[in-house]
Amino acid sequence: MRYNVAGMRIFKGIFLCLVLFVLVMPSLAIVPQRIISGMPSITEMLFALELDEQIVGVTTNCNYPPAALEKEKVGGFFMNLEKIVSLKPDLVVMHEDAQVKDVKRFKEHGLPVYTISPDSVIEVMDTLAELGQGLGRRPEAEEIIARMKSEILSIEAKVKDLSEKKVLVIVGYKPLIVVGGNNFIDDVLRYAGADNIAGETKAAYPQYSFEQLLLLDPDYVIVLDGIIGREDLKRDRRWRSLKAIKEDKLLFIDADLLSRPGPRITEAIKKIAEFIHETKI
Repeated sequence: MRYNVAGMRIFKGIFLCLVLFVLVMPSLAIVPQRIISGMPSITEMLFALELDEQIVGVTTNCNYPPAALEKEKVGGFFMNLEKIVSLKPDLVVMHEDAQVKDVKRFKEHGLPVYTISPDSVIEVMDTLAELGQGLGRRPEAEEIIARMKSEILSIEAKVKDLSEKKVLVIVGYKPLIVVGGNNFIDDVLRYAGADNIAGETKAAYPQYSFEQLLLLDPDYVIVLDGIIGREDLKRDRRWRSLKAIKEDKLLFIDADLLSRPGPRITEAIKKIAEFIHETKI
């Protein structure tokens, strides 16, 4: 059922993007040849669509694929307007929710801005369809989407008869910040067959006390790389009282892989599924 809905939304995305791109380009016959990416996830999408030669600028946080490191830099999370203008872009692709102020500022300066805001795995595929259609890479987008759907369907088929595992994802250590409900990572966990024990919270990334964590006592704990080391965590007397720590059910995962809504997200789903179900998928 999930993928019938996905297919309908992808079709809708392809249709609607014809209208959306008219808002930022004089004519759909003019495919942008100078594109700037405002986010690492956007950069990954553009490269996946084989737009390497059209990408003239990325942010300092855009580190994948390696070719992105060779591109001109247009600032970090806050982008440099003067640098962007100097690159004479035909299109600046940005994140609608995360870059509200810059989007407004750039539009006021007459820059051709197009925004995306994928908040789920399905919406990542929708966005790839939109970008592929508008940037002259529809066949490439369809190929990527087909691969992603195939990989996810394969994972779901292998975990559907396995029991859900109580999982907690830690994105901050002091203070303790976890993945709550209604956000991109929470959606990824569902595809992997995980029961996000903090998923009932309204906040996307709530702060937890250790007492709350102890009461929930997850079967598995996933930690973003760089927050705290494995041995440091296991040396903490309080953490050693958790079942997941006692049994070494602890996964450290590349933050870029898990948190970026892009074409690599199926890798994160598979990695988590194999970890919590303790089987090759």
